Amino acid sequence: MGSLAATRFFAPVVLLSLLGLGCGATPPREDDIFHDPALRPGVEAANETDQQLLARMGEPLADAVVLGSQSYSVESPYHAASGRRCRAVTSGSTRRLACENPDASWVFVPDIAGAESAP
Repeated sequence: MGSLAATRFFAPVVLLSLLGLGCGATPPREDDIFHDPALRPGVEAANETDQQLLARMGEPLADAVVLGSQSYSVESPYHAASGRRCRAVTSGSTRRLACENPDASWVFVPDIAGAESAP
């Protein structure tokens, strides 16, 4: 009878300690997994023209920016809830969102607010 009582007591203790060890590990950083920033979650791929535009996002830009045969309308920068500086970019009927990384580079990110407000 004594061993049954001991098992009932120690089984939950052992289980909780094992769970504590497994849950205490920290997940790997995105930098360790995704070496190329363009492959990180939440970042949209950019072609060569997009990269030229992104390189100019930190500059004060006029309403219209022309690169090659493509014209872009660039809105003023704002501070997003994520703490990043972002700008909306429109080309034709396509609206995209560009945000600044901590290293001062700019990337296109999914425009969740724009997608919600679309008719």
